[in-house]
Parts: sequence; structure tokens; C-alpha cells
Amino acid sequence: MRLTFKRNLFIVIALAPAILLSSCGLLSASEPTDEELDQAVRQYFQSIAGDGVVRNPLSNLHMNLEEVRKLGCEPANEGPGFFCTYSTRMTAGVSSNETSSDGIAHAEAADALVRTLTGGNSGMTDTATHRFVNTFGGWEMVAE
Repeated sequence: MRLTFKRNLFIVIALAPAILLSSCGLLSASEPTDEELDQAVRQYFQSIAGDGVVRNPLSNLHMNLEEVRKLGCEPANEGPGFFCTYSTRMTAGVSSNETSSDGIAHAEAADALVRTLTGGNSGMTDTATHRFVNTFGGWEMVAE
């Protein structure tokens, strides 16, 4: 009986690191879902761009991450996680901080220019590949 307890204790201690690593995703065999990748990209965008608004006394520049689409993932050859390729679509626009007709006209002209430079109402598209790692808080995009 004593030998069985020691053997079981040894097995639990031996497997504990693997169980802990798999629970935080470092040994995860499945790639992030479309929704998990979308959330990870949006969290990264927010970490570097905040609410996506560049403010000044005259007007504000708004940057909106409209769409994130997962194109595919491959397990990382070295280190944890997956390398996932995804596309994004962003829009940008300008709003006035002034109520005068000149301030509003300025913002409308700046908005037209920004929209022309950034793909109009359909926005700018981009494709990128980054590492995604499953952590205790969910999937995270790692900028390398």
C-alpha cells in the first residue's frame, strides 16, 4: 500500500509541469480560433493605439480597426504558439473640435483628404503574420 502511494505521488509530481504548461497553452496543440485571433489582434492594437484617436485643439483623427480575418496558422518551429497570417481592414477619418463654420469646413476637407489617402469608405487593408501564444489570459499576439 505504501509503495502504491509513493508511486502515485511520483506520477503526479512528474506530470505537474506538463499539466500546468498545457493549462496555460504553452503545450496547446490547437491554434487560436477566428474569434480568439480577432480579439488578440484588437488587444494589441489597443495597447499601441489606445482608443485610436489622435487629438489636437482643432480636430481629431480617428483610426478604426474594422475587420480582422484569420487566413491560417502553423505551429511555431521554435518556442511556443503558432504563427498566424491574418488580414486587417482599417478606416480613418477626421472630426472637428470647433463649432464655427470654418472649423467644420476644415475638418470636412481634412476628412476627405484622409479618406482619399486611406482607401475611402472601404478603408486600408493589410496582411501580416505574427506569433500568437496562449497564456493564462487567453491568446496574445507577440510582436517580434
